[in-house]
Amino acid sequence: TEGYFMQASTDISDQLFLQARIRNDGSSAFGINHQRAWYPGGSAAWSFTKTIQMPEDILSFGKLRVAYGETGQQPGLYQTQDVFTTGVFTDFNPGSQLVPTLNGIGGLYASAAHGNPEISPERVRELEAGFDLSLLRGKADMGVTYYTSKSTDVIFGVQTPPSTGYTTISLNAGSLTNKGWEVTASARPIQRTDLTLELGVNWARNRNVVTSLGAIDAQKQGLVNMPTPENCGSEAKVPRCVIGIGSSFSGQTTHAQVGYPMGVWRSIDFIRCGISRDTIISGQDVKTACAGAPKGALFIAANGFPVADVDTRAIGNPWPDWTGGMYASLTYKGIEISAFVDHREVGNVLNMTRGSMNNFGTHKDTEIRGQKRTFGKDMLCHNITCNVLNGPVVGPGAGKEVTIDQTWFNGGSPGNGYGNQAGPISGHLEDGTNTRLREVSVSYSFKQPWVSKIAGISQMDVKVSGRNLSLWTDYSGYDPETNLGGAANSNRGIDWFNNPLDRAWVVSVALHR
Repeated sequence: TEGYFMQASTDISDQLFLQARIRNDGSSAFGINHQRAWYPGGSAAWSFTKTIQMPEDILSFGKLRVAYGETGQQPGLYQTQDVFTTGVFTDFNPGSQLVPTLNGIGGLYASAAHGNPEISPERVRELEAGFDLSLLRGKADMGVTYYTSKSTDVIFGVQTPPSTGYTTISLNAGSLTNKGWEVTASARPIQRTDLTLELGVNWARNRNVVTSLGAIDAQKQGLVNMPTPENCGSEAKVPRCVIGIGSSFSGQTTHAQVGYPMGVWRSIDFIRCGISRDTIISGQDVKTACAGAPKGALFIAANGFPVADVDTRAIGNPWPDWTGGMYASLTYKGIEISAFVDHREVGNVLNMTRGSMNNFGTHKDTEIRGQKRTFGKDMLCHNITCNVLNGPVVGPGAGKEVTIDQTWFNGGSPGNGYGNQAGPISGHLEDGTNTRLREVSVSYSFKQPWVSKIAGISQMDVKVSGRNLSLWTDYSGYDPETNLGGAANSNRGIDWFNNPLDRAWVVSVALHR
């Protein structure tokens, strides 16, 4: 990789600040016809209170700002080439795993990923604008930022016909947008020599949407509908509506899907009114049964159990609607006490720990085996799964009491294993809303003469902190903030025997000369 960077900045009358920059990158990972890429950027900020006189008792300082920038991300190594690999492969599915090494002699085989010599780096264009204010002679301040960004030429592994000798090829197939707000505010109501109090809040919201995954030749020629959000729907009805990006559990995988956030889950659900297609179940027309019922009502078969939908569709995503936090800091004669609380609103968590333990009969939920329950009335549920299992019901078995036995948790008729990890996703998809006491700390600064006599220093700071001390949530698992796939978009929001965030105590000492 080789890069060049240039930046210029100036200010006018110490109130208008301008900056321009440009970067040029080259990489051996770029396609043969895309060896170099330019990334411009710039910003402007105006301290308007230096021109517009305002009473300092109201507005001490004000600044308007706007910035634009472009960044890139290079393709993975060797995505431009057809390569050989030493990895394990299977001869068929299900089948045995094979390795190309025999009797200690290493071997290679052709990778199923086809090289793309025309691949180019991903590009992100972002524009943001906002303002910063200082109020009441510095006793309060706030900042507001709005941003919008568009990522183009996003690289995805797109499936190809196996008859070509390959199963995937990396293409600049996607584009997505991010739009959001960030707000911060703080106040210092007490500012004395020996006593200060500071309070602050922050709030942020981001909306992420996949806008395109490219198009096949037939779509470009007008023979097949283009993959727009309307044409794709939740089922991904036409080509290039969806590309898989992660798979942890069979039938419940994470995807990039046009019209949805990155990392949305795709799976089957129960048959529900206004969502599932019209079909005949147990001699009952679903459309007729759903007449007048609210959207999402659960269809109950004649045996008293819900029925799985045959269509795979986008259901739920792990991203919160918004996040926020509050902090407070109190200082008194060298003693400082501070605390920080944060909050995540909504954002789904796929509780596969509960689903897996149901399958083996080890979760507490399985203790209802042998009990009589009625779907839509008193079925055991958690969090937003209650909206499904105990929400409105229709169908010939609506209101029928049934015995919940091991077939609900493990498989077989009549329960069909719908209560385990392979069942419809809406039985395990929960609301991850949570509030967490992120940190509390107490510190003291020793400045007495004995500090200098003992250690030859002017000041010693001692701090004791507690982290992740408390969690408030309706999530049925240990911690809604854990992710099986880590911070990556693939498999984010999945809880499968993950360790919860650690509760920790930290003691630190800082010495000042």
